[in-house]
Amino acid sequence: MITGALFLHNYNMKYNIKKMDLEEELNIEDQVIEKHGHVIEFTMSDVDANIRHNTKTQTELSAKLELDKAKQENIESFHPFVKEMSEEDLFTAWMYKDQQNTIDMIQAKLDEVTTQIESDKAEVEVIKSQIPELNNIESPYDSEETGTDKE
Repeated sequence: MITGALFLHNYNMKYNIKKMDLEEELNIEDQVIEKHGHVIEFTMSDVDANIRHNTKTQTELSAKLELDKAKQENIESFHPFVKEMSEEDLFTAWMYKDQQNTIDMIQAKLDEVTTQIESDKAEVEVIKSQIPELNNIESPYDSEETGTDKE
């Protein structure tokens, strides 16, 4: 992909179409162009694709910016005190909320895993009650401390 740095205006550069030995002739937009002074090879198709990509990104970023500005204005209109908070207080509140979200997510996963362990242990008991030969098998995971191996 061609970067914006490629197109910095340096009028001392020389451009020409690279001579290539090909069995078939390329369309003019697919011909390799050499930039002399600092050789970078690209095609006009590359430039066009880069412009299209950047135009799409520009549109997406502009829309995202407008949406986020509208969200911020909405928050400010319903909670005007946020405009009076210091940067430090805003950052601290954001960090606190971010940690709370992380704690909630981890706690939910921990609860899920704990429930699964209890379910698995109960199922093992049912299996062993129905197949007594399995009662002599010791699991390496049966220990005093849940989640630790006996080994």
